[in-house]
Amino acid sequence: MPDTHTRPKSLADDLRRRTDEELAALLRRRPDLITPAPSDMTALTTRATAGPSIARCLDTLDALALYCLTVAHPDRDSWLARIPVDPSTAGAAIDDLRTLGLVWGDPDALRVVTAVAGMVPDITPPPSVVPTVGTGRVHELSPDAGIAEILMLLDHVAMLVDEISFTPMPALRSDGISARDVSALADTVGISVGEASLLLECAAAAHLIALDTREWMATDRFTAWCALPPAEQWRLIVDTWVSLPRVGFAADRRPLDPATDSALTSGARRMVLGLLNETEVGESVSADSIIAAAAYRFPRRSGPARDEVIRATLTEAECLGVMVRGVLTHFGRSWIEHRESGLAEAMPDVVDRVIPQADMTITCPGPLPMSIRLTLGRFADVESRGHASVFRMSASSVRRGIGRGMQADDIRHWLAAHSATPVPSAMAYLFDDAQRTNVESVPQQVRTWDEPPITVTRRNQERMITAVIAGLRRGTRTESADVVVDVEPMSTGAVVTALRNAIEAHAPIRIGYADASGETVMIHMEPIRMGGGSVTAFDFGIEQVRNLTISRIAAVLPA
Repeated sequence: MPDTHTRPKSLADDLRRRTDEELAALLRRRPDLITPAPSDMTALTTRATAGPSIARCLDTLDALALYCLTVAHPDRDSWLARIPVDPSTAGAAIDDLRTLGLVWGDPDALRVVTAVAGMVPDITPPPSVVPTVGTGRVHELSPDAGIAEILMLLDHVAMLVDEISFTPMPALRSDGISARDVSALADTVGISVGEASLLLECAAAAHLIALDTREWMATDRFTAWCALPPAEQWRLIVDTWVSLPRVGFAADRRPLDPATDSALTSGARRMVLGLLNETEVGESVSADSIIAAAAYRFPRRSGPARDEVIRATLTEAECLGVMVRGVLTHFGRSWIEHRESGLAEAMPDVVDRVIPQADMTITCPGPLPMSIRLTLGRFADVESRGHASVFRMSASSVRRGIGRGMQADDIRHWLAAHSATPVPSAMAYLFDDAQRTNVESVPQQVRTWDEPPITVTRRNQERMITAVIAGLRRGTRTESADVVVDVEPMSTGAVVTALRNAIEAHAPIRIGYADASGETVMIHMEPIRMGGGSVTAFDFGIEQVRNLTISRIAAVLPA
């Protein structure tokens, strides 16, 4: 039995006297002490008094506990008298400090661990009224609250990654994506720049997109994700979100840029979720109430940077369907508590039929399977979202579908197969007009809908071989036929799109290119492939294959 008649002489001696339950309480509160497992009590004491371990422990203490450490006294009663709160509350705080191994000794001979003294910040006396997490306003919360937001989130993720599957996003030197490209992607999907940044971060963390040869591209996991039930799709997205090392919802930052990583971000995000879970069912919160509660509960990490993460986390939680109008949803609470939420059962039944109208709209009487939703979005634009969404077809949207591998007959047959009513004749005319216009503008364009990536690679390789051999047969020319010109500059995104279209159409083009002297010259060429910030092309002027830096291309013009 532990000797309870003599005073403990050190923290190690104090720990030896503690019961198994008391030691278990210490290790639960300070899990870093058992990683790896200490060999004996001396090793445990050494680890418990080490600076990094104490710092982690102090980060979990509230303002009252930290204040107790700053006014510590060997005699418990004298110590209690120095704390300007109810004695029972102050006593519980001192007992908690002993449980954590920051204080040891008998009630009349208490000691604070020496290493703690230099690490406790100057702190004002705690307020008489402890800040609450919630605002005190409780709303009637429907069990299905958040379903619409979750369905919209999944729709946005699918549209965003599907767009990247057709138009890969060029990566910056830092591996991030430029603000201009994010803005263009947001416009295409129909969401804010902040939401696009967040979804890009989540998609990358879930491995739905990945960096390949300096471009962010969709992966095979996106196809697998699309086949999952909606509840599992949502769970994967929010599980990856909570561990993101960056603030996703920030319009002024470049997403996926490791330079913006912060060790504070994921910890602050988890702190916010923990505080949200303390609210009553239906109780609303505000950024100010969370910031005030966090400043009291975890004062060592307070500051503008954490406040920014708190505000961003609440915005992101609304975007992800974890919260609705400032209230934690039933599904969000269940997810935080790692228990079954019933989301799968609460999801509305999907429908596999749509209703085309003569006014060129297509009504979806319920949520669509992801595969149908993505195919429909390739040749029709979203007009309204919700449980019953509406799409609108136009000449440009149908041409977009044709440009992504579908022919007019493909669209007609697909729509007929998924329509609950006959396809209006006006839509058939639209398909034919779009096909005719597309064929007239790019007569040599032929695409396969599900062309494997390896086929594209081999095709480009064969074109490269053919072009190289052609140059070899003609012999090497040392003089360039480039002509200095003055052209209207295009955006980088427009240049990349024009180059990609020319590659797919096997079409010769002319480009305005900044040469070594800084002058813009006109080059007549046929692009073969792109990657790594450059385009490989056959230059008709010198009759050779050459690599051109995309950032130096000012404009792309028809040949």
